[in-house]
Amino acid sequence: CSACKVPRYCSSECHKKDWLAGHLKECPILTSLRDIPPTPVRALIQLLLQHQHGASLNPRWAALESHVEDFKMDQKRWDDILLQAQGAMMTNAFRATLADDTPVGLCFEPILALANHSCSPNAVVVFDGRSVALRALEQIGKGEQVFISYITATEDRTSRQTNLKQRYFFDCQCEKCSKDESPYSTFLRYVPKAEGRVDLLCNSEYMTRNAENLVSRYERTKDGGGCPIDFSKATSYLQQSQTVNTYPGAKTPMFKKAAYACEPDRKEFALHPVPKIMHEMYLNYLDGHDWLDALAILLFLFLECDVYNYPQPHHPVRVIRLISIARLLKEISTLSPLAIKASAGDVKLQPKLHRAIEEFDWINSVHAIMILVAEQAPKSHGRDSILMRRVEAELRCVEEAKRLRREVGERLREWMTDANSAEGKKEAQTIMEALRKLSECVWELMATIP
Repeated sequence: CSACKVPRYCSSECHKKDWLAGHLKECPILTSLRDIPPTPVRALIQLLLQHQHGASLNPRWAALESHVEDFKMDQKRWDDILLQAQGAMMTNAFRATLADDTPVGLCFEPILALANHSCSPNAVVVFDGRSVALRALEQIGKGEQVFISYITATEDRTSRQTNLKQRYFFDCQCEKCSKDESPYSTFLRYVPKAEGRVDLLCNSEYMTRNAENLVSRYERTKDGGGCPIDFSKATSYLQQSQTVNTYPGAKTPMFKKAAYACEPDRKEFALHPVPKIMHEMYLNYLDGHDWLDALAILLFLFLECDVYNYPQPHHPVRVIRLISIARLLKEISTLSPLAIKASAGDVKLQPKLHRAIEEFDWINSVHAIMILVAEQAPKSHGRDSILMRRVEAELRCVEEAKRLRREVGERLREWMTDANSAEGKKEAQTIMEALRKLSECVWELMATIP
């Protein structure tokens, strides 16, 4: 906004809509303030302005007031909370995000706030522009309670319990917490099965066998049959990385130490903090425009971490991750073969990576991944969602790129229309196998980091 300088807009149309929706009343208040108020305070200002100008306050909001005595025990926090509607904004508001999970604001919706927490939820809150929806992750029967997760699902039990106690004032008694389940146990409880085309990339039979083996080892370790992985060093390295200079590559050695401290030979990659380390490393490579390295890390993160921490193929985290993979593939497809080979580093140090990209079909890989997204996005975000329209546009863009290269892409198009098309499925299997091989280069890649 050119006047108060607080909200930022993606377009003039977005600016106009927000102005008419209420910013014209909020703007003079923000302009008169010395500092930008916290997001919950801004949300409260907007609610009170709506009420002042004729909108009736929803009576359900009063039912959301809770934990008052807990907050009062900490005078400083209570003073802050008095500015934030007696804590209702803090404990019942949702972080509004773009489709890729970029935070853009706060959403206070009383109906959604009625959903209780579980560390293995059966539903998820999804934002679509200025709309918000509660979407099922599993079949929910009539009369069954709807659960969402208030926190990050990839944390270990101790971290989850501490986070929930500090922020929401309760001890979680969900099945995942009460049994101290590993992500692999929770994955098996979901009863994984082949679900559409995505099974070609992350095969449910293989994942089930792998999870069963790791759960068996995990249980033996808990019973004193071995030493559990000590993640304290990995966590320490990860914390140290936050103090390192932010120029691209400066944090890379620290991330390598953190990753190797997780004992990769044990292959328990879904356990905290491995997913966080891999995600930070992926972002690190993106900052340095190391597209190939970033792609290998992202594929590993999806295939070895996400599929177990988010067992439903249509979970929004998995769908957005697939879109990110497609974007990287598309970026790499614009490079010359020589540039791609150069980005793979020294062939003597990284022979596996060089073999993985030989004859790699970049543009067809984009096409295949976006077909997977198109299959799952209607369930994750909705058939009429903004994200789904972008997916459809991207598919048209890929097909046009292939046409300009005189690549018809007929077999993948057949596979998109008919999942059982023999020729289409064969082509897709070849692509998915190549992507899996690329993900397997991660530890070779990290071994060559200076």
